Amino acid sequence: MQNPQDKILIGEAYYFDVVGRQIVAKGFGQFDPANYHLKAELSTTAPGTYNKLFIVIKTRSQYVTPFAFYRKQLSENSVYTPAYDVRAYLKWPVNAGIESILRKSTTINILINAEHAPDTVITNVDMKNITSTITKRAATSRICYATYKNINLTISSTHSILRTNKLTISTDKSRLQTYLNYAFSHTKGSFQITDIGKILLAFQLYWISHFDNTHCLIQSVDLRGIAILHLANPYLESISPTKYRPSISLQDSMKPLTLIKMTHFFINPNRQKTLGSYSKIGLAFTRIIDYRFHTNSNVFHMNIANLIFALQSFAEGIAENELKKQHRKSKNETVKSIEKAIQLIQLSGDINDNVKKFYNKPTNIVYHLLTRPTFNQSLNIALEKLGIRIENHKTMLKVIQKARQQVVHSEGYDVEFLLSILTSTVSQIEIGEKDPKTKFVRIDGQLEKLYILLREMIIRYFDNYSN
Repeated sequence: MQNPQDKILIGEAYYFDVVGRQIVAKGFGQFDPANYHLKAELSTTAPGTYNKLFIVIKTRSQYVTPFAFYRKQLSENSVYTPAYDVRAYLKWPVNAGIESILRKSTTINILINAEHAPDTVITNVDMKNITSTITKRAATSRICYATYKNINLTISSTHSILRTNKLTISTDKSRLQTYLNYAFSHTKGSFQITDIGKILLAFQLYWISHFDNTHCLIQSVDLRGIAILHLANPYLESISPTKYRPSISLQDSMKPLTLIKMTHFFINPNRQKTLGSYSKIGLAFTRIIDYRFHTNSNVFHMNIANLIFALQSFAEGIAENELKKQHRKSKNETVKSIEKAIQLIQLSGDINDNVKKFYNKPTNIVYHLLTRPTFNQSLNIALEKLGIRIENHKTMLKVIQKARQQVVHSEGYDVEFLLSILTSTVSQIEIGEKDPKTKFVRIDGQLEKLYILLREMIIRYFDNYSN
């Protein structure tokens, strides 16, 4: 039986220009919340090129839009028929107005399922009324709090009581649903709609770092007073290969300071080049999140490439910052030497013109190429900075370097080799020649070992994070 909340939403549809805050195309459309599919037919009302468009459907009580910006060139008197499968969508009330989605809020909440043992609810049902008794531990209460550079996080326990609608003589018709609420707030600023995505990235990275063997169900993401985000896949699945899927409990260590540092990294309030999802380290984080939680590519070597690129970006991001500090004192001397070398090459009559042309580059480009470390240099610098012994990972890194040459430098694919690092194997170890009993030992695939190293790098990075 279909949930009433999953009925297809039909109504007027618009292209809404976020920058100009105006409707630039109108028509009709529908959205299927069960399958997360949207389609519409729209006619241009304001031709032009737009870089940030929302496709909005207006129902009787709410606006609905995919959580994504679209770039579109709209021609006069043209009709467009967009159709998308979406990962997430936003809902907000019609009476607030279509532009209200662009307002700012001081709070974003993420609500997830959690265990509050030994919380219980007892319900007594008779012909006249329903009475429920709930233990005090299930009441909403603050568990922990952290703040980092004007961004705050409060983690609280909360609950709801789910009841059936039938009045039957039974004491087993109510169920206690327990949650954890992560409330993010600004001390001196506010959040806008795009910050929801950044905080979700931080939350996913936090889950990978500290709760990778724990199952998570995200009940809701709420930009308070503005809109609610619904996810096509609200689950952060446990990495455990077993069917057992433990939930987070109030007894678990919540690590609020780590989460708020990760939030600061992705929101990047001061627009630092070394932070945010477009920085090298941020790119590494998004690749790890994509590998861990999103659908794997049908081209299997791309799944390998995701983690290898993540390692390369992570190492380069850390190493470049360290090398900048080291090169700062000697930069002027190095630049003068580069200028002198370029001048000598150009004046020399014994050097081929093609070679002269090759070296005839701006000084800053030559300096960048000269001081840029190799992959192995970056990795050594990064692991040393994070306090991780490279000796413990040498065998795996040697295999990954060979794979990197194939997937990054396109040196030809050895399918059997790439498959071997993807899979886990089982080894049989004999205990003595005459002993009929043998041991079977599971050996993790090299890619799994790389993933474990990346998790350790993430944890160490945010332990020392001070941007």
